Amino acid sequence: MVAPSPWIAARTRAPSRRIGQVVLTDLLVSQQRLPERQHVRLHQGIEGDIDELHRRGIGGDAQRPSSGRYPSRQCDVTPGQRHGDTRVAQVHGEMLLLVAAGEPADLVDERDPRRQRASPKVGRNQVVETPPVFDTVRRVETPSGDPHRHVCEPNIDARHHGPLLAGAILAAVSSPLQAFAGLLDRSIREITALATDARGFDAARIGRIADIWDNNAVPLVGAACAPRPLRSRRARAGLRWMADLGADRRRLMVDLDPSLDTVLPTAQPDRCVHRDYQGRVFPGVCRLTSKVVDALAHDYDLAAGSVRSLTARPTDAGLRVQLTLATPRRFTPSTGRVSRDGSQKPWPAAPLKFTFDEVTDLRFDAEDRVGMTVSRTDAGWGVAIGRTGRLRATEASVWNDDPRWYESTAGRAADLVTPHTRPQRRKPVRTSSLTAPQRAAAEALVMLLNHARLVHHHPKLAAGVPILDICRIAADAGSGILAASRRRGAERQTAFAELARHWRHVPPRVPPETIRSGPVVLRHVRYDEPHADDVVPQHGGVVLLAAVPGADPGRPWALASEEIAEPSRFRIASTAFDDGQHIDCAEGALRMGDALVVR
Repeated sequence: MVAPSPWIAARTRAPSRRIGQVVLTDLLVSQQRLPERQHVRLHQGIEGDIDELHRRGIGGDAQRPSSGRYPSRQCDVTPGQRHGDTRVAQVHGEMLLLVAAGEPADLVDERDPRRQRASPKVGRNQVVETPPVFDTVRRVETPSGDPHRHVCEPNIDARHHGPLLAGAILAAVSSPLQAFAGLLDRSIREITALATDARGFDAARIGRIADIWDNNAVPLVGAACAPRPLRSRRARAGLRWMADLGADRRRLMVDLDPSLDTVLPTAQPDRCVHRDYQGRVFPGVCRLTSKVVDALAHDYDLAAGSVRSLTARPTDAGLRVQLTLATPRRFTPSTGRVSRDGSQKPWPAAPLKFTFDEVTDLRFDAEDRVGMTVSRTDAGWGVAIGRTGRLRATEASVWNDDPRWYESTAGRAADLVTPHTRPQRRKPVRTSSLTAPQRAAAEALVMLLNHARLVHHHPKLAAGVPILDICRIAADAGSGILAASRRRGAERQTAFAELARHWRHVPPRVPPETIRSGPVVLRHVRYDEPHADDVVPQHGGVVLLAAVPGADPGRPWALASEEIAEPSRFRIASTAFDDGQHIDCAEGALRMGDALVVR
């Protein structure tokens, strides 16, 4: 048997697909015309959305034959011919116009077609054929209750339609704009749930969720207020740009809205090595492996390192511990560090920032914080700190924050293989057309949620942030943006001005409740060693966040905090985060049996 020729295999194309007829009743539709050029404005024809395919819009892989040699009835284009060469599936569509006899057809995107120039007349029940458009199964628009409302996308699951939908991003979302706004509403509800009862308080997750909308509230308003043919495309672009920040951001979006998992683009693997503006390599966050540990031990003296800070907090997956180890270098930097007075001084110890997830055992004593070894075990990772400290975890990662890493052995090796081009992010959603009230509303929402981010970036202030009041003000913000965008003219501007006034009311911070003797549930513990490694000397201290009961134990517990500056003793064990713990507080000292000692 003769093997098929590779040349023949390369010229095979996907089978064509055909849409029989799309029947539109009681609607004004666009007249028959030739495909429009790219410079034609979107509101001038039904091919407007298709016209944007070559501008890196949605469905950039879709093609349509532009050569006059192919008649409109031809569903298949022979590969290898100019302008029409394609190996993706093709769809030939016919549109049956059901309009009154003698009435001219006009633009379907316009609510008031009388403002448009009259088009050539099309008779009743006349079939208008359009040139074949490829991969259009994701671009069909159908009428809904409002004949001028764009449903935008069919509810199609890309997992069940083979290669035709392999590149269809957000094709399974019935309305990208609804998904975009719904993600905002879900974010507020999730923050509310995390803050209602302090026993489930998670400052880091609240901060990550609020951080989503720091750069995406304005694009959401921009998509909602865009011209109707552009709304779905801008909403899709906004969701993809949001998820493009990294795998961690994409996972957070899917946690908030699981339906996005099958429609968002796959997260690109994070690069462990980057280049700065000077072209020097620097490391990112890397998953801990035996090879990574050996490279760290080759360039840094882990046995002489000292724990600069330690943070422990419970999560849904278990206890998470973040540890910063200041380690001496085994290599000599070529230059010193310029101090504030202009003189050069030796570089301080290099900070290695470890993150351990699903920690099963933790024992740390600040008096015994020098020296650290990391080893691989059957259950994950084992860490020895000093003489008696230990840590056991399932997963771990490390971020080498040494500004002179590019001079290390690992840095010089990475410099030979790291490209000099910086990864390009997707272009953000266009928002230049927003009016002053629309932009003011978006910026007011950003500032409101920025106050919620304080609980993550400044844990000692978390107990005084009125997070529930912030969520009450921001509740249903996504739905409010959509409702305001549906209005027209002055009514739309008034609606967004009302939203801006409502969101500008940031509730004042309240005095934080302090931890008292009694039952507690620890939610966050941070220890910092005093040091002068930075330009500004850092004072050490311990910050604790804990859930404490009120007068009625049956009601949700409140969040309380305690800060002790430069303690003489700090010791903690993983059992301190167990439920049912009792804490004793007396004049700047906290004690929870042998699990926690601060004084």
